[in-house]
Amino acid sequence: MKKILFLLLLPFLLCTGARARTYRELLQDDFSRAAWVYHIYEAPDAGPGKAPQGFKPFYISHYGRHGSRYHTSAGFFDRCIPDLCRADSLGLLTDDGKRLLNNLEELKKAHEGMYGFLTRVGAAQHREIAQRMYDNFPEVFNRKDRPEVRCISSPIQRCIQSMANFCVSLSSRAGNLSFTLDAGDKYYDCLAQQPLGAAFDRRASAITDSIILATFDAARLMAKTFTDTSAAHKILGREPALFFNAVFTCAAITANLEANLEDFLPYFNFEEALLMSSAENCRLYAYFFDSPEFPEQIDNLGRAILRDIVEKADAAVAGNGVAADLRFGHDSGLSPLLGFLGVDGNDWTGPIDRSADHWFCCREMCMASNLQMIFYRNRSGEVLVRLLKNEREATIPALTAAEGGFYRWQDLRAHFAELLR
Repeated sequence: MKKILFLLLLPFLLCTGARARTYRELLQDDFSRAAWVYHIYEAPDAGPGKAPQGFKPFYISHYGRHGSRYHTSAGFFDRCIPDLCRADSLGLLTDDGKRLLNNLEELKKAHEGMYGFLTRVGAAQHREIAQRMYDNFPEVFNRKDRPEVRCISSPIQRCIQSMANFCVSLSSRAGNLSFTLDAGDKYYDCLAQQPLGAAFDRRASAITDSIILATFDAARLMAKTFTDTSAAHKILGREPALFFNAVFTCAAITANLEANLEDFLPYFNFEEALLMSSAENCRLYAYFFDSPEFPEQIDNLGRAILRDIVEKADAAVAGNGVAADLRFGHDSGLSPLLGFLGVDGNDWTGPIDRSADHWFCCREMCMASNLQMIFYRNRSGEVLVRLLKNEREATIPALTAAEGGFYRWQDLRAHFAELLR
């Protein structure tokens, strides 16, 4: 009954909910944000503000999602290209339909031999984030007593590529630094969320499907794509709404590729994109956070990453010669970390059907999204910490800041210790 009520109310939530209007406005400002987790990184317009008087940065603790990538398998394209090819062979595609098929085939061709790898757009994202990190905090990387930068990565190739691009950019600006770059399964265990199994995948995907089937009217897209919609129904062998959601997912990756490809996400109108993106937002919330529907999503991963952060930060504060600890992983690691820490309210937990009122994937977990903790110290030895999420000032609402957006390390560490207990 709860699910049925949610499906009936979803159009109302999308149009009139207080936070849903904000989501609508995000897409109205930039339609490409409809690409949800595939949305490209939005760099900040300006650097962070000044630190309190007398405090200088000396150490950075960081977690970054890999940059823009290719789709992870050909299966994304196999869910829509064969049906369009068959329709084309029967003369059932409109001019728009033929153009759609051509776009999909060109996009698939650009993926050949590159599934799951970082794109050049993703490489540039990490080089530029590293450049801004150095420009914003040059004192951290130009201390003779702190020449080390330690980096760990998930063993997945796109994370290793992100780490390499980040470090090459950073080293080109501070030649005195010494880098260690490590990747392996033991790092994956503390940087990324292990899959919960096929049964969970099916349950989470059913969220997207149920929303789309209950609310999405594919009539406009069917007429736009096929000359005979009745014949096309037989070819698709499934609900047209699910077919077009597969197309939407393929199209969402386009902006992440540095290739001469037409952006065909606008094949969908605004309302269609808003609905599909919202449905995917709900599915990813189920993967990343606790909810009554999926109670097995506990905080173990966030706890593991936080333990690594605290142990390394303690050593850096004590004086171990390390300028920065850099971690390179996945959305399945960073999202639980932000939720576990409660950064900018990411610790909200509630029914999946309310998630679009509280969490927007395109903003919180775009490609190359990151969390930076900047440590400052004054001459008396007091340590303050500033949090940056996607290079923008961030807060932990559950904890009172000492000054502006800065937290005393002793207070922040005590809060972290309580979380770890």
